[in-house]
Amino acid sequence: MSPSAVVSPTEEPDATTPPTAESAPATSLASVEQSSPRGGPWTVVDAEVTSAAQLESLDAVPPSLRSFLAGRLGEDEATGCVTESIRLRGVHPDGYAFGAEDSTCGDGQSLWGVDDGQWQYVLQFADPQPCYTFERLDIPAGVPGLRCTEDGKGVDY
Repeated sequence: MSPSAVVSPTEEPDATTPPTAESAPATSLASVEQSSPRGGPWTVVDAEVTSAAQLESLDAVPPSLRSFLAGRLGEDEATGCVTESIRLRGVHPDGYAFGAEDSTCGDGQSLWGVDDGQWQYVLQFADPQPCYTFERLDIPAGVPGLRCTEDGKGVDY
């Protein structure tokens, strides 16, 4: 499944819904080169940011992801929602990142990925997801802080 599809936690994992206006990426960002999957471990970031300046200080985070996330902070004119903070848990060299957004319209965890030369939402969710959801989305295992359900139990993904 391509990272541009946002999966709803209430639908079957292979069902997709288009991104909402709130989750749509800014179109003015520079194109990001999509590398071939290399594998390897996730880099733990574990930082909570409330400003673009704080994002710029995160050396382990690719500049393109910092720009994308900076665009998420603040008010979304289309929805009126204000993203107050982003907690970035980790990044992966294959073009993935995991974290959470705290918004006046609700909080949730997010998986972001590069698709069609842009950072986009792969999945946004509030409730625990079955592990096979992440497997079907080709999310590399070992995500810092990401838990999922398997056989009715919570496990690290």
